Amino acid sequence: MFKTDYHVHIDWNPEKDLVEKMEEYAREADKWGMTGIGFVEHFWNRKFPGHGKWYIPADVKRMTVLRAALTKAKLPAGMHGLIGCETEFDKNGTIPMTEEDIRQMDYVIVPHSHINMIGVVTEQDFTYDPEGCARYMEESFMGVMKHPLARYITILAHPFAPVGLDDQQDQILSYISDESFRRCARAAKKQGIALEVNSLTWKDKTEEELQSSQYIRFYRIAWQEGCSFVFGSDAHGPEQYQYLPKAMQIARESGILRTEESMHNIP
Repeated sequence: MFKTDYHVHIDWNPEKDLVEKMEEYAREADKWGMTGIGFVEHFWNRKFPGHGKWYIPADVKRMTVLRAALTKAKLPAGMHGLIGCETEFDKNGTIPMTEEDIRQMDYVIVPHSHINMIGVVTEQDFTYDPEGCARYMEESFMGVMKHPLARYITILAHPFAPVGLDDQQDQILSYISDESFRRCARAAKKQGIALEVNSLTWKDKTEEELQSSQYIRFYRIAWQEGCSFVFGSDAHGPEQYQYLPKAMQIARESGILRTEESMHNIP
């Protein structure tokens, strides 16, 4: 069972009040048996150039607004709320945050595979280059692990998910060897960075596709290496909790759910 959702985007439906949004998400998370919920925004400190359209609205002031809203939100009995951020690992190997920014957050999520953000994360379109995409994600995974801010990163978002190329996931991951996955998992273990089981990654997958998913191979290797894992819905609306069972299946098949210590063991 997933106890906490660490990856809930609060930027959906701008017509709704922030407090109302948080409460709606929390009620939905409660239905799925969760006792914790983490609200995040895409974060990019303006001192760092190169942000794209995905990061325009979010900075330290925005995070302060979110925290104020959370103090007013009435969450279900027994549920705790957190405020974090999802920042970026850009094409220059920059994570656009400062240590002062990080101190404003309960936790920090960093992705390494937003390959849909051409011009921000990568200059290359990998649509017709699955092997090139695999090599890029291997390098970017290790790039995050070796970054000077790595010691402050709590969670690696949707590891090895080629965002924007969902229909090519298994083909792309087939180019990554067990040894490469193991090297990456060991780096995450060494840095104390939890790996996210992200339900949005498999939103369009059938039961058969989930059973043969290359992600089972990755997560099983990471579990064998003693990595920590967290659940993230990556939801941009409460209705996206419908994908949670697919993440449960991946976690179950890979062995992550065999012990309570594996899931939600934030280092």
